[in-house]
Amino acid sequence: MLTLASLLWWIGLIGVNLNHWLRPSTSPPPLPSAAPRLLGGHFLTAFSPQNSFSLAEGPLKPNRIPMHALCSLAWVGLLVISGLSVGIAPRAEVSLAGIQQTVLINLTLAGILLVTLIVERPDLRTEFTLLKDRRTWQTFAIGLLAIPAAILCTLLLLSPWRTEETQHPLLSLLAKDAASPIVAWIGCLVTIVAPLTEELVFRVSLQPFLSRYVSRPIAITIVAVCFCLAHGPLDGLALAPLALILGLLYATYRSAIGIMLLHAVFNGVMLITALVMAP
Repeated sequence: MLTLASLLWWIGLIGVNLNHWLRPSTSPPPLPSAAPRLLGGHFLTAFSPQNSFSLAEGPLKPNRIPMHALCSLAWVGLLVISGLSVGIAPRAEVSLAGIQQTVLINLTLAGILLVTLIVERPDLRTEFTLLKDRRTWQTFAIGLLAIPAAILCTLLLLSPWRTEETQHPLLSLLAKDAASPIVAWIGCLVTIVAPLTEELVFRVSLQPFLSRYVSRPIAITIVAVCFCLAHGPLDGLALAPLALILGLLYATYRSAIGIMLLHAVFNGVMLITALVMAP
């Protein structure tokens, strides 16, 4: 029932916001002061055009691509090449040292990207407020309705194809050695580092940049496709629902922290589910 409800809410979101997303918008409208108390009225108000935020970064400047967009495009290119190569070459085994190196590289990238984003987009500071901005909690609360549907879709798409050869390297490592340091580092990578870095690259940086040139639905779709390709053919297809949900949420509420929290919840649930279902 929860999964069905989440699917119905997202159908409603697309239907209510479609006309608004297709129209160009240069400034975010103000949030509504109060929501109707009718059954479900607060969800429909949250999804209404008056509560949608523009993803445009402002007037186009000739021959200038923001530094954060260049960093994101370069990183996405490397991720996509790496993800597509997974379908050609067998998956390489990972080690604790490799996980630690991945964490360090991703945190360095996130730091550089965050600095360039804040310098070039001063408005971004408001997206990282946690307790003061209700957009964070709206994003998280509404997103939780969609997470069950995304998890179910991912499990259904992955389960027929999961074998020892196609198992994710992190899960293979856990199956061989579930020592505390390995579990701690994998948990850190999956629930903290990956959501932080990936959301900064794909949704916070790349999606608004693309929205300067194409309509919002097209930008969301392009970013979702890149997100899926970066995770490889098998995992990428299964992550398509999550990528679209996070893109829609960011387009609606513009809360970086909100989508990062949802991404972390999704990854954490998927990791726990994989460990529980492992033979």
